[in-house]
Amino acid sequence: MLGSARPLAIVSLVALLVATACSSGGNAPGTGASGSTINVMSLWGGSEQDSFQKVLDAFKTKTGVTAKYESIRTDYATTLQTRISGGNPPDIAIIPGIGFLRQFARQGSLKKVADLGVDVNALKSNYPPGILEIGQVDGTQYAIMVKFNSKSTVWFRPDKFKTAGVSAATDWNSFTKLLTDLKAKGQTPLGLGAGDSWTLTDWFESIYVRQAGPDKYDKLFSGTLPWTDASVATAVDTMKQALNDQYVAGGVTAALGRSFTDGIGQVFSTSPQASVYYEGGFVGGIATGQSLPSGITAPICGTLLTIRVSQTTRSPPNRPVSPPSPFFV
Repeated sequence: MLGSARPLAIVSLVALLVATACSSGGNAPGTGASGSTINVMSLWGGSEQDSFQKVLDAFKTKTGVTAKYESIRTDYATTLQTRISGGNPPDIAIIPGIGFLRQFARQGSLKKVADLGVDVNALKSNYPPGILEIGQVDGTQYAIMVKFNSKSTVWFRPDKFKTAGVSAATDWNSFTKLLTDLKAKGQTPLGLGAGDSWTLTDWFESIYVRQAGPDKYDKLFSGTLPWTDASVATAVDTMKQALNDQYVAGGVTAALGRSFTDGIGQVFSTSPQASVYYEGGFVGGIATGQSLPSGITAPICGTLLTIRVSQTTRSPPNRPVSPPSPFFV
């Protein structure tokens, strides 16, 4: 346990665990749990929040339990850690990566799924092999992962590509050449919001798993491979081929203080500063103006570009990579 903080029931998608946490299968209105309230925290906003709220509304109709949703768009991991340390965590948190799950579980800050009255073995028939394992830490089920996001996609402005006379890249070498060509045509290639550290983690992970392979990937993020391993520096050096002051709008230092939604705005605002943005499939909903910063409205959303790998790799044992046609190297 972390001080006096009470354990947090944490999942990657709330719906299943919240229902089973309240009862063995979800209580109908009028039963013991009806009328109670739980707190759910996530970094989802915009269209993702709207869709998830529909799930919570349906859950209330089925169980009589109100799920009060709290959206934390910036410094999510820090905010969650502060809440846990202060003894006032949310009842449920949605986390963006397995690294955070392992960190909080090993601190003793999370509830085991079995301690919520859930028969973990009974869940196995509902999931294909490998899915439940994603939510395990040291062989114990702490989370249930249901939602996948494409995190290896590149979004761009078709109008700016047309003006520059460039086309979409197909591998890492052609991607870095594309950045050089855009720069030569007078365009700053990349928007970047790295104030939310997970955006840089996404860059690193996408590169690392394809360079070092899934076995080393799993060892690195399980803590059995030191971060001083040469494979880490190799991946970082590859990242820096794209993420440098020459290609990043405003420079890398400024990007470290910029939220990821502001980074998207650098590309898809009505006054764009860059042409390309790398992140997940959720960028489309944000880029169409659903949760961009104040003053950024009605942007022109670019086409989704997926850069194919140059060699076949399988998914890491405990963390699937983005399907299909993953990005990088």
